[in-house]
Amino acid sequence: MRVVIDCRWIRSVKLDGIGRYTFELVRELIALPERDTIYILLVHDREVAAWLEKECQLDTFTHVRLHRLKYPILSFSDVRHLRGDLEALQPDIVFCPNYLSWPFSSRFRTIMVVHDLIPFIMPEVCTTPKWKLFYGTPWFARSILNRADTIVTVSAHTAHDIQARFHIPEDQIRVIPEGVADRFSLPVDEARKNLIRERYHLPEKYILCVSRQQPYKNLLGLIRAYMQLPDELKVRYMLVLTGESHRLYSGRLSEAIDPLVLSYLAVFTGFVGDDDLPGLYQMASLFVLPSLYEGFGLPVLEAMAAGCPVACSRTA
Repeated sequence: MRVVIDCRWIRSVKLDGIGRYTFELVRELIALPERDTIYILLVHDREVAAWLEKECQLDTFTHVRLHRLKYPILSFSDVRHLRGDLEALQPDIVFCPNYLSWPFSSRFRTIMVVHDLIPFIMPEVCTTPKWKLFYGTPWFARSILNRADTIVTVSAHTAHDIQARFHIPEDQIRVIPEGVADRFSLPVDEARKNLIRERYHLPEKYILCVSRQQPYKNLLGLIRAYMQLPDELKVRYMLVLTGESHRLYSGRLSEAIDPLVLSYLAVFTGFVGDDDLPGLYQMASLFVLPSLYEGFGLPVLEAMAAGCPVACSRTA
């Protein structure tokens, strides 16, 4: 059997949620003892291709190969040429880690993954013309999902949303929850923890939030709630927020919170790589995920695996 996996959803070596999902899935699949399946990994970005080859040790597998496309996901060339390029690879199955794609052909079966329907439920997160065009036309998403042979989603919550909004038959949807990499549960030694603490200027005790800076992540609500804690608690437990800034929402955070006051109480680390994230969880006194909506909320499981107490909203 020949399986194509669209790894163009790993858009940067700084993994976002879908990028991490794709990477972890590929790494586990290709390492399975069964070697009868040929895996073809679609890539576009040269840096990502080199990184994927190194991290997954692809040179040690004879049943896996990279195939570079000249165009990225979510491009006009993607819409025009993807089906023909896929047919040339002669796959039995095409696996798309996200449903913003048009890979359909009668020559192979298609599996589409839906992580959440946040842009339809909270359209204010769509901040670029491309996203507004796609999510402003729900019939396009409905036509994609109706043509998929199988829809995989990460939670019963999202499965219910798909059925309610797009009227997809229940037997077309498979709920497969996300898992956590082993590295989060492996103890990080004290020397490594000290390096991480120094690198990100972490206090001795802190409350941690691992999240992109997007409106639905409710970071503004988290900061406001934190500021209402008794002063002695704020002094004892600083707030540590990780994740890359958002070009629009980060400005709103700065405007809403007194930066002079917050600078004494919070640490914004920016992006934290996979090598440092387990230690960050393991040193935290509490992990908080205050999202207004989540398809799954993988950081909650990562924190639990690391042995960190968790407080999260009931939105997934």
